[in-house]
Amino acid sequence: MENIFQTFKPKHSLVKKYVDYYYLDIKENNSITEYECFPHFNNTISIYKSNIYDNEEGIIFDENVEPLQIFVPVREKTLNVKQLGKVHRIVIVFKPFGINQFYRNIEFSNWITDYEFFSKKELNKLFSNQNIIELNDLLDNYLNLRLKEISNFI
Repeated sequence: MENIFQTFKPKHSLVKKYVDYYYLDIKENNSITEYECFPHFNNTISIYKSNIYDNEEGIIFDENVEPLQIFVPVREKTLNVKQLGKVHRIVIVFKPFGINQFYRNIEFSNWITDYEFFSKKELNKLFSNQNIIELNDLLDNYLNLRLKEISNFI
């Protein structure tokens, strides 16, 4: 299998109001990858197929674990990311205040690594599909099911 890094935009008219883009990141023969994410105004949900998060070591591949779901908030400092072993990751990049349109009653000011943003059934479908068009449709549909727009009336 080849490495894949591909970005794609939501197609669903309501979802694309709040989601900037998605990306698929697969590194089948990865031993270690390190990179820096600079501060910006978007926040993300990253879902990893078979990885654990260790604050000291980074994101570590382990084929015997459940998918890892991580929320990364808007931040002021550069984020150093370290991935050890295989990577199969799907990322949702939200527009400002976008995530709040889909998930409620969650504190989004810090990292979240212990919340199920997607069910196991949804994750299985997402990770069993590498066709970008189908993956795009799945993500759009799952987010649309969670959409509860926040209106601000004066």
